Amino acid sequence: METTFVLLRHAERESSWHQGDTSCPISQRGREKEEKLALLLKEKGYVPSKVFFSPTQRTRETAEILAACPIEECSELSLWGDDQKLLSFLLEQKPEGKTFFLVGHGPTLSSFASRLVGEYISYPFETSSALVLSFKDRVAFGGALFVEYMS
Repeated sequence: METTFVLLRHAERESSWHQGDTSCPISQRGREKEEKLALLLKEKGYVPSKVFFSPTQRTRETAEILAACPIEECSELSLWGDDQKLLSFLLEQKPEGKTFFLVGHGPTLSSFASRLVGEYISYPFETSSALVLSFKDRVAFGGALFVEYMS
């Protein structure tokens, strides 16, 4: 039973925002780019069972654009989050046979993707980008296969 994780970096942030990083919204340009990515993902057959997002305004807004399903805040997706804690959280959600979208930040997603694949992933994780990984067997570090990168 195939399991898919789509790791997505949040949409472009509002550059004029100066009231704290966690409450920064996405820009109009970022919203438009994210809407295009959401359509592309759907066209390619990536429909999430659930969308998880880090505890920031811009990741929540990004998740809301992507969601045709429930969304849930996930503190383990925080900037510089702990890969092991994130994997443990996702395993508690019983991901087998499902597609999970994980909306977060470049450094967290890059590190987590590399651990899942078992080697360094060199994609830049630009804003409004997606990295698709699949698991043929159980979900574990080193068990993912790279499928594609979209930006």
